[in-house]
Amino acid sequence: MKILSIFLLCATVSAVFAQQDRVVGIIPFSNEGNGRYQWLSRGFESLLYDNLSEIPNIMVFERETLKRVLKQLDVTSARVVTPKKAFSIGKASGIEVLFIGDYRVNGNDLTVNFRLVSTYTGAAIYTHTYKKPLNQVFDITKEMIKTSLSVMQLPLSGKAEAAISRKPTSSVKAFESFCKAYVELDRESPMEVIAGYFQRALQQDPNYWEARYNLGVIYYNFRLYQKAMEQFNTVIKQYPENYNPYYGKGVIYYLKRDYPRALREFKKALRLNPEHDRSYYYSGIVYTRMDSLKKGMKALQKSIEINPNYAPAYFQLGLSEMRRGWFKQAIQSLTKATRLNNEFYQANNALGEAYYALNLFEEAIIEFNKAIKLKPNYATAYFNLGNAIYKKGALEEIVDAFWSLIEVQYQPEGTNGIHPTPIDDLKKLRKKSHIEDASQILRKMVRAYRTALKYDKRFYEASYNLALAYEHLNKPDSAQYFYKVAISQKNDLAQAHMRLGKLYEKKKQYDLALKEFRSVVKIEPDYFTSNPRLGEPYRYINIVDEVLKEQLSILKTDPRNSKALEIVGKIYLSMGRLGQAEQYYTQLLELKPNDYLAKRKLHEIRRRLRKM
Repeated sequence: MKILSIFLLCATVSAVFAQQDRVVGIIPFSNEGNGRYQWLSRGFESLLYDNLSEIPNIMVFERETLKRVLKQLDVTSARVVTPKKAFSIGKASGIEVLFIGDYRVNGNDLTVNFRLVSTYTGAAIYTHTYKKPLNQVFDITKEMIKTSLSVMQLPLSGKAEAAISRKPTSSVKAFESFCKAYVELDRESPMEVIAGYFQRALQQDPNYWEARYNLGVIYYNFRLYQKAMEQFNTVIKQYPENYNPYYGKGVIYYLKRDYPRALREFKKALRLNPEHDRSYYYSGIVYTRMDSLKKGMKALQKSIEINPNYAPAYFQLGLSEMRRGWFKQAIQSLTKATRLNNEFYQANNALGEAYYALNLFEEAIIEFNKAIKLKPNYATAYFNLGNAIYKKGALEEIVDAFWSLIEVQYQPEGTNGIHPTPIDDLKKLRKKSHIEDASQILRKMVRAYRTALKYDKRFYEASYNLALAYEHLNKPDSAQYFYKVAISQKNDLAQAHMRLGKLYEKKKQYDLALKEFRSVVKIEPDYFTSNPRLGEPYRYINIVDEVLKEQLSILKTDPRNSKALEIVGKIYLSMGRLGQAEQYYTQLLELKPNDYLAKRKLHEIRRRLRKM
């Protein structure tokens, strides 16, 4: 054993370890011997993550985030972690201490060269070489951890020592199979190969709960939910105080959208382990899906408090903040997500949406383009990019129009045109973004929306906006085509029917226009309620009355026609005839008791009736 004691290094170490918690990172150990023992690298990593996570004053840096940091710094293995690289890892991640090592297996003998490295100096603060039989790999890991805690001046409670002394399995062969399963997972091997190694581990040690639990995880990752449940329930029977299988069941219920049952399982997991960040993370998502935003955000914030290096938690928190209209806070959360994971294209897209909501269109365009660069077939980002391009162009027009009015009228008293005035900011804004030719903006929008449709054929919003762009480019035939596409994708898109009807009207195709207007009344009668009479080409008919009479006639012969009941209810509601609207929505819900939208409408109607 060697503890380095240079004065300067000791002074630095004391400063680092005077803090309450230590942020540690685990670098995969390098195999310097026979390739057949490559599985041990994953084994040491797994043992260190699991055991260090049991120690209260240790914060183990998120594995997936660290992998990205190492990739950015071109750290391919422990052997290339020089003092300079160690310092760079600390600077990029906030990790204070690195667990680094290499190993070699000769026959049945295992040799491990272990280093504990400070990222503040890049130098090792503890080194030791372990030479023991391979079947004592768990003892070697325990000694590494205990000595490292002593060097870092951290206490080891009886509970924590019992946790790190507990061997995951009585069989090193079973541990080998377990580790090989994860090696295959990293290689993206077929599910049968990965599951096969976990099953072999269970044959070698039927009480190896981690192998059974992870077999369940593999099953639910491949959507074999029933098989996964069987594994989790078996673990619960064997070890009812283990939080992991409850968490696994919660994830399955979440994936199946059974949110109440998912929450119950996550709560069980948190009762057994109040510091399990992933249970808080998924609870937060579930609460937001159930429209309990406040509870959802609280759970996500707790997840971040426990593990501040998990990018998806910041992403989900940012989405929740956007739903509450807290766009500035959302920008902070989403920016953090993109910093922790610079390949998180969904976070870049959401960040663009937050900037868009604040009318910061230039920043929004930058983020949408980042998302597209990371994911070239990401239809949503192309759609958002098209919208942002349009909004940016519209804002420039407004600025120019406002400028032409104000620059000749506004001259603050006493300035003599010398001192800065409030219009200086407008000057900067105008200078920053010179207005493009409107047709250029529209062509950019067309390219963005067409690309969105290329990658998602069902993207009706992109079809509709593409039609609008063509309409503004004076290409009515193209506009007409894409309004029809949007309607084929979503038949109840009232605004598409309305604009298509207007195009037919301009072409004097009044029969086709009337057909579209009738569709609008059936979907969203508010479009016509205030002005229901059409013009002379339509003989001044009252389009709302026409549709209402038609649907009432259908109900005379077929009183249980749910579509007609819904349309009549909508029309009466739009006309303010609440009593009749209530009557028809009540009949609709008798036929379709699980119609969520009808329930909401009836609730709104009754609320308004109570206020009368």
